[in-house]
Amino acid sequence: MSLIRQMKLQDGTNDSILARVNALSELHVADSSLHTIGAASITLQTNSLSVQTASLSIGASSLSKLVDIEKAIQDVETNQTDKSQYTRLTDGTNDIDNISYEGDNCLPTVICHKEVFHIHLDAQAISADQGFMLIDLSDTSNWPHTNTGHIVLEQIIVNSSISSTPPFVGEIEFGFLSDVNDTNGDLNVIGKFHLDRGNIGPGGPFDFSIYGMDLELDKWFGPKNANDVTWQTDVNLDGPDGATSYPSGDGDFVMHIVNITGGTIDVGVTVFYTTRS
Repeated sequence: MSLIRQMKLQDGTNDSILARVNALSELHVADSSLHTIGAASITLQTNSLSVQTASLSIGASSLSKLVDIEKAIQDVETNQTDKSQYTRLTDGTNDIDNISYEGDNCLPTVICHKEVFHIHLDAQAISADQGFMLIDLSDTSNWPHTNTGHIVLEQIIVNSSISSTPPFVGEIEFGFLSDVNDTNGDLNVIGKFHLDRGNIGPGGPFDFSIYGMDLELDKWFGPKNANDVTWQTDVNLDGPDGATSYPSGDGDFVMHIVNITGGTIDVGVTVFYTTRS
């Protein structure tokens, strides 16, 4: 074989080898790309798994809360039949009386019940000025309350009937007392009703139950009948039971039929109230 032919064959072989090297290089690049794509895919799958895990965690949390709500409702159902299962709550003065719910999808509701007392006084054929003891704050033996700090009015219902022959002329005052001693006392008026001929008189109810009316001087502003001898610590007044055995004192809630110039009047009064310490 001639030297020139050998060189041509060798050149052809070199070309073939070069082609193979280039092919292997391209294959390596493609393989590297596949590895890169595969790694990215694995990363995406891992992130997707993390999202699914987070969703599962949120679902478990929500389920836990639902279980807690269901348990609370079951506890309420138990407490409705067995009140020894829960601690009696209080606002400091009055008990919270009950815990209840209505419906399968309702949350428990706390119902607060405050203790309210009431009295009724009936006065008939009154023809001269006269005071009446409606609530004796310091008397916890005859009246149903226990706290003696001050009275809180909830509701007053008044009914009256006046004479027509002769015609009744006069007034009814309601108020609480202060500065009472054995000589006189002050009537702090919270309401006055003027009665004339043909007037059947006030009605009611006069409702203060949303907030209550505190019978305290620093929470009141109005007319004051000062130094009235009707109210004395050593003079007894008629009470709800009809007995004339209740002397006046600071904080008492009273009724005064006053300024009568003729005729007679019958008055019935019902008072709902609480007291504070």
